[in-house]
Amino acid sequence: MVKTYKSIAAALSLALLFAGGTAAAADTIKIGVLNPLSGSLASLGNDSTTGAEVARDMVNERGGIAGKQVEYFKADAPNATAAVTEAARLLDQEKVKIIIGAYGSSISLAASGEAEKHKAIFWEMNSGSLKITGRGHRYTFRTTLTFKNLAEGAVTAITQIVAPATKMKPADVRVVMMLEDSAYGSGMRPLLEEALEKAGIKPLAIEMYSAKSTDLSPLVLRFKALKPDVVIASSYANDAILFVHQARQFDLNFKALIGTGAGHGRPGLVEGLGKDADGIFTTGATMTINSGGLKPEAKALLEDFEKRFQAKAGHPSSTHGAMGFMGAWFLLTEVLPKTGGDTDPEKVRAAAMDASIPIGGGINGYGLKFDAEGQNERSFGVVQQWQDGTLAAVYPKELATAAPVLVPLPEWKDRPKQ
Repeated sequence: MVKTYKSIAAALSLALLFAGGTAAAADTIKIGVLNPLSGSLASLGNDSTTGAEVARDMVNERGGIAGKQVEYFKADAPNATAAVTEAARLLDQEKVKIIIGAYGSSISLAASGEAEKHKAIFWEMNSGSLKITGRGHRYTFRTTLTFKNLAEGAVTAITQIVAPATKMKPADVRVVMMLEDSAYGSGMRPLLEEALEKAGIKPLAIEMYSAKSTDLSPLVLRFKALKPDVVIASSYANDAILFVHQARQFDLNFKALIGTGAGHGRPGLVEGLGKDADGIFTTGATMTINSGGLKPEAKALLEDFEKRFQAKAGHPSSTHGAMGFMGAWFLLTEVLPKTGGDTDPEKVRAAAMDASIPIGGGINGYGLKFDAEGQNERSFGVVQQWQDGTLAAVYPKELATAAPVLVPLPEWKDRPKQ
């Protein structure tokens, strides 16, 4: 009899143990995190994931969401094929209903497509392709900027900086465009044309070229004959450097050179051009901002995030790490609390569409308000300029770390030889 009672007690204890485990699982909010953690995109993919982890840790330390702790299920998606496979695994096996990610537009396009098939939320925090939120998906949301914002930022540099500094009306500024002919440059072309048209500016020329070119002199000489005030460029690293070298060689002068991110926003530009990089503008997301332009709570949040990211990753956060944090923070503090932590896609969608954070409420100056396609309308490109080898934010003024310099650019004959 004693043995029987002991057996019953053991069985009851085991049952309670399993019940406790089930209860614990029910008290967590499961979210998939999909980024390239290996391969050529791993550096920024890992930064984005770490940023999102910092947001999770901070929320859990504060008691979670509706008393529930947030649990991440990570997936490595170094390419589009892996993105589909890993998204399906997270949705089918881990039973998540929300996936956040994913650095790399091709990866994001693939993963968000798989999530849409499952009627699950895909929460984009880094990638800029217009197609991500331009396909009529019901469950895809993006908290960061798009390529359209890059184009608008380039034109803003003309209307708000170059034109006033040179005492010209924007419509009178003579603009030429050079765009590398892969998906990046080709995709930027219509967006730049649209932004210029809205500003009343008609480009004198639009030149497409291969980023693999070793000689851009035909393009340079065509521009020289047109005598432009501004060159807008969508270029990668080597071609961005080559153009400036040959502009100097053939004495092509212009008042401003404005890039749309990519090669013009990378440190390699200074390595290749030295002092000739000074004065070049570019647009895009950045964490090099004046935090005094943020709302007080966002400024404090930024300081906390930077300390935590450094401690977790062993290095300062990149812009993509910060965007990973901000996107996750918006989801975990603005959207899911309104659902009581319920990840049902319809409830999350309704809460996301109702979310509203003013400009300056995010740690890089963004706010949050989704349009009908799931794009954050309160994201934007910051105009930046190379000054003494450092990329400074120069517009909007409330986020600027420096005033614009070298507008107009001196002619080559008046600049020191390299």
